Amino acid sequence: MSELQVWTEVTVYTVCAVPKTNLQWYAWSITVESRGDDRWAVCHHGMTMTKTGRWRYERSNSSRTEGYLKFHRHDLDTALRLAQEYAPKVTVNGLTPADALEWHATDNAGRDAIRARVRARYEKSKRLREELSG
Repeated sequence: MSELQVWTEVTVYTVCAVPKTNLQWYAWSITVESRGDDRWAVCHHGMTMTKTGRWRYERSNSSRTEGYLKFHRHDLDTALRLAQEYAPKVTVNGLTPADALEWHATDNAGRDAIRARVRARYEKSKRLREELSG
């Protein structure tokens, strides 16, 4: 009987702008995941990043055409670069990593200011969506 060959391969990288000391760092994390054949996906909460830096929901395997794969898969260097560029911009419940860190380091008055800033960003993006749709 031949001896088993044991191997190791990295299939997921985690990129995050919130330190691990924050118990909710994972909510802001982006993963760069191997999809085989030296293709990597930049992922966040069920979405993948396109070549143009936009997030789209990941299609099921049966719905992934070659065109879809070309637009949503990257070489490893590109995928890591995109993830690192976008990590400071990830929002969770309207909070960026900078907002989250500030939130945990401030008092109630400071949190009110953060809420106002998040609300203003939301209203601005809502107006832009409305202008684009119609």
